[in-house]
Amino acid sequence: MAHDLPELPEMIATVREFIADVTPQLGGLDRYHALCAQFLLDATLRELAAWAPGETADDRRLRGLLGAPAAQPMNEVMVELCRAIRAGRFDDDLDALRETLTAHVVDKVRVAKPAVLAPEHRAADTHPQGEQS
Repeated sequence: MAHDLPELPEMIATVREFIADVTPQLGGLDRYHALCAQFLLDATLRELAAWAPGETADDRRLRGLLGAPAAQPMNEVMVELCRAIRAGRFDDDLDALRETLTAHVVDKVRVAKPAVLAPEHRAADTHPQGEQS
C-alpha cells in the first residue's frame, strides 16, 4: 500500500502525535509505555527515511496494463492510467481493465480493512500486499 495517501511515514508520525498528545495525562507504567512507544516510532521514522519500497505485484500489474517503464514513479503511472481510462484507451478490453483494477483495490483493502472484502477475496492470499496476486 505504498502508493496511497497518506504514506507510511505520515501514518506513523500521526500515531506518534496521538500518543504524544495523551502522554502528559498518563502516569506510572502507562506513561512509561507511551514514552517508549514515542521513542520507537521516532526510530522507525528515521529508518524509513533511508528505506525505499520495492516494486510490488500490484505495481507490476498496473505498469503492465499501461505499458509504463519500470523507472517511472508509481504516482506518475497512476496519473497516466487515470488519463488513459478517461480517454477511452481501454474501452476495447474492459474485462482486462476491470480484472486489473479489482485486483488493485483488493490488495489495498486487504491492508486497510480486510474484514470488508468479499469471502473470495479474503481467502485469496495471506500476504498483506498481495504479492501472490
